[in-house]
Amino acid sequence: MGGVRVAVDVGAGSVKMLAARFDDGRIVPLRTFEFPDKPLRTRESLRIDLPGILEGIKKGIAGLTAETGACESLGIDTYGNGYGVLDREGKLIGVPYHYRDGRTEGILERMADRIPPEELFRETGIYPVRSRVLMQLYSEVVESSRAMREGATFLPLANLLTYFLTGEKAAERTIASVCGLLEVGGEGWNEAVMERLSIPDRIFPRIVDGGSVAGKLADEGILGTGRGQTTVVNVFAHDTESALLATSLPDRDALFASLGTSIIFGARTKTPVVNREGYVYHFKNMTGAFGTNSLCKDFPGFWIANRCLESWNREGAGLGRGDLNRLAGDGKGNIAFLDVSDPIFRSDEADMVQTILGYCERTGQPRLGSKSEIVRCLFESIALQIKWSLECLRKVSGVSGQTRIAVMNGGTRNPLLLQMIADATGLDVLAGSPIASAMGNLLAQLYGAGELATPAEIQEAVSASCELRLYACRRDGRWDEALGRMKRIGLFAE
Repeated sequence: MGGVRVAVDVGAGSVKMLAARFDDGRIVPLRTFEFPDKPLRTRESLRIDLPGILEGIKKGIAGLTAETGACESLGIDTYGNGYGVLDREGKLIGVPYHYRDGRTEGILERMADRIPPEELFRETGIYPVRSRVLMQLYSEVVESSRAMREGATFLPLANLLTYFLTGEKAAERTIASVCGLLEVGGEGWNEAVMERLSIPDRIFPRIVDGGSVAGKLADEGILGTGRGQTTVVNVFAHDTESALLATSLPDRDALFASLGTSIIFGARTKTPVVNREGYVYHFKNMTGAFGTNSLCKDFPGFWIANRCLESWNREGAGLGRGDLNRLAGDGKGNIAFLDVSDPIFRSDEADMVQTILGYCERTGQPRLGSKSEIVRCLFESIALQIKWSLECLRKVSGVSGQTRIAVMNGGTRNPLLLQMIADATGLDVLAGSPIASAMGNLLAQLYGAGELATPAEIQEAVSASCELRLYACRRDGRWDEALGRMKRIGLFAE
């Protein structure tokens, strides 16, 4: 049996860690560890709790390996909107801003003076929104921040955490891509865009590929690692691309949906697709593992549900994520629908329950009367958003005829939602691992160690390691009616 490997999956709400071994062609999970990842709020700003994440990772390694033995390798994947900048001495310049911080309000309008948004989309392959790292860096240019004046090394969040564990300064390709900083196709830093936005090119480090070795774990004080023996691997560091590595995708036009704090829906394509329709429908091209491309769009998902749970629990409800499927099943359906891509559902400060109720009132829809109806509405709205996004995707890519959607990550624990997605889209849903990002992280570590040598061998390990569940679509005309209703009130613009 192989050695213990630990995957660290940093999400926008929590950090999940998985210890596992590779035995007889399959990943054998051993133990899990999870801790909250909440931003640090000051009077002026919202920051990433970087010290808390690092301390949690160290505690997690010690706890996970206390009984299983020393950690042979470690990999870190994260969401794609975080970063930090080091000075010439390798010290972090300030606590990194959180992507929901208000400093980027209005930044897109200021960027348009330098590069019109549609031209920026053509240059990067990614629809511009204010939370992307490119926009955050430009806000630092506008502010003439110390990071822009004195910074020496930019690192995406996953690589920043890796740096603090190993000392390596490098950016992994998939996460640099989703930051919006690479040329279309992901070959190198987009120097032309950086020059036009006055982002100094000196800060950008070398680009590395997933599966490369970052170094040995420098902190020998972490229990359970074995002195100088833990290898840190540059996995495919963007959490969605990590999840896709652990997902059975039958062909290059396969549809997928990652169901997590955010929902990312799209298709694998042979090459980037950058056209007028992609801009109109807010799509992005992300460089993936082994030269693949993901043409997709993202919108809030369980972020909304989690914020509702927080509101209800402040009143003593005592609800958890495991209660969502039950609540949705108890609720009356087809009352009202949300356009979950609306920016108001991304707010970190608003009371989400009141935001939803106010949204229904403003859009002339019936009022939701209970917790169950609100969760049911959210599930139905996610399914409807995916249905609408599928229409848009087919216009952008020119490809149709797919018969199923592969779904992965935490939302797969909600079978009612999966059936709704199948019924709304008219496609079968093939549900994979609820911890797909962590599983893909482990697969990249095995690839880096030479235990899996090719993408084909990785897919064989996926088939052996991940149980699949099929949700067959049931023809239901109410979803066409619901989408038509939303279009009539102007919530899904053609």
